[in-house]
Amino acid sequence: MILEQAQLLAEIVAVVAGSIAGCNALYNKIMNDLQRRKLLRIEVEREKIALTREEMILIGEYNKLMADMLQLGTPASIDARTEKPLVSLKILLSVYRRIRILADYRIKRKALLPTKREQTSQPPRLPDLR
Repeated sequence: MILEQAQLLAEIVAVVAGSIAGCNALYNKIMNDLQRRKLLRIEVEREKIALTREEMILIGEYNKLMADMLQLGTPASIDARTEKPLVSLKILLSVYRRIRILADYRIKRKALLPTKREQTSQPPRLPDLR
């Protein structure tokens, strides 16, 4: 079980490392937009206050983009655990920040994170950043 989780993490790191510029661009776009809308400052208490419909749609789209990029399942599976799409997005952004560090280590060859794909010589799946 632990080996499978480690291999999954290595797969995610390989995808991010393989397209770090695109992944960083997506992350920065989301963060800038959330900061502009002041959605990162919403406290747990204030989350009970309904967000606008436009903000909820935007959060849903960003959740999908981040979940796809990180290969962490569907946003619905994450939202089911948190019960709040904004909290889900904040978690995904936090996961990306940690994965980005590992990807940087992999690129600089400071960390060896072999994946199943590398062992079978298949190229990593890159996220669709359209």
